[in-house]
Amino acid sequence: MYIQLMHAGRMSHPDNTPQHRQPVDPSANAPGVPMFTKAGMQNAPVPRELSVEEIQTTIDDFRKAVACAIEARADGVEIHVANGYLVHQFISENANTRTDEYGG
Repeated sequence: MYIQLMHAGRMSHPDNTPQHRQPVDPSANAPGVPMFTKAGMQNAPVPRELSVEEIQTTIDDFRKAVACAIEARADGVEIHVANGYLVHQFISENANTRTDEYGG
């Protein structure tokens, strides 16, 4: 069994989360695409820029998830970094306009 980990980042909508959370991104750049929601298609909102502390927490969350997968005896773990999700956003010039150690 392989386990895939991902974080949607800005490719989300508050209507698609239990607590109506605002999407997050390396920078506050809206993806400019419509999203499927319970109420129908809606524009993806401008995400909230992650703080350096939140980025470090997210990295730690991925580490914890991998450790849990190993403990659950998964045969492998894949971190989903394509299709515009959070990790992909950090390596994409159109999403990441940061000027700190997580930019560029």
